[in-house]
Amino acid sequence: MPVSFNVMELCSKYNRIAEAINPKRTYFFQSITGSVYTQQWFEGIFKTCWMMSGNVAGRGSCTPYMLRHNFATQTLMRWVEEEKNLDAMIPYLSAYMGHEDFSSTYYYIHLLPERLARYITATTF
Repeated sequence: MPVSFNVMELCSKYNRIAEAINPKRTYFFQSITGSVYTQQWFEGIFKTCWMMSGNVAGRGSCTPYMLRHNFATQTLMRWVEEEKNLDAMIPYLSAYMGHEDFSSTYYYIHLLPERLARYITATTF
């Protein structure tokens, strides 16, 4: 399961409330206008939450993309260290990240050249 039981439970509760308020909504998380939230809206909210949590903007600040990017590369690095078959595992990461095709997920592999060189050497001989 890609999300924990607690998160699923919260999403189910949210869905029941949202359905009661707007039974014909198009999106799961829908803006007040009925449209999808924009990337700019999400980044603005994220920045506000980031700063409210005691972090500061500027050098060392974080973005949703950075968190997503870090998740993908850390997952791939862990799989390399665990000597998992990346070709077999990429579909799982791809689905989890919501990529439409595997090439979007394979993009992250080029970021791991040193560890991948060891992986490729170990698996090709």
